[in-house]
Amino acid sequence: MPFSPRVIACACALAVSLAVASCGTSATPGPTNANAPGAAPALEAMLPSSAGGLTFAKSSFDGAKVGEAGLPLDATTLDPVLKANGKTAADVSYAVATAPAPSGKLATTVMAMRIAGVDAAITAGMSNGTLDGMTDETLGGKKVKQGGQQGFWAVIYLKGDIMFEAMGADLSTLEAVIAALP
Repeated sequence: MPFSPRVIACACALAVSLAVASCGTSATPGPTNANAPGAAPALEAMLPSSAGGLTFAKSSFDGAKVGEAGLPLDATTLDPVLKANGKTAADVSYAVATAPAPSGKLATTVMAMRIAGVDAAITAGMSNGTLDGMTDETLGGKKVKQGGQQGFWAVIYLKGDIMFEAMGADLSTLEAVIAALP
């Protein structure tokens, strides 16, 4: 099944997020700037620490720094959604959890994006083609949108005002990730 351009762009963005996330989450608090891991701790806590036999490194960002988190979002995409829903950048948060790739495979990444009080379907629809080519499935006991082909999969799970997106090479691992989400 074909992927939308947004899914491909998000995959590239998540690769950047992998680099950011691998910069560390440790038991000791990091710097207090908004771009430090842990800027959206409630959202970050919703992501699995482990799933499918993998251990994930987590990081999160507040709305002021989401554009620096490697997401394919800019003011022309995000600002109209915020304005239409009476929100500001302060209402936006993003978290990512990434597990290292086994030799010769892609990393597994799950991200969560929240615009407080805005239906996640609106967040998922911010870019034309977000869900194009994806099918309705049940994965990990949850209703999701799934797309991809052997070797690369993307799964979108919407819950309230949070859009979760998991990507990786192994669909059974993504199923375990989705099952671990709230």
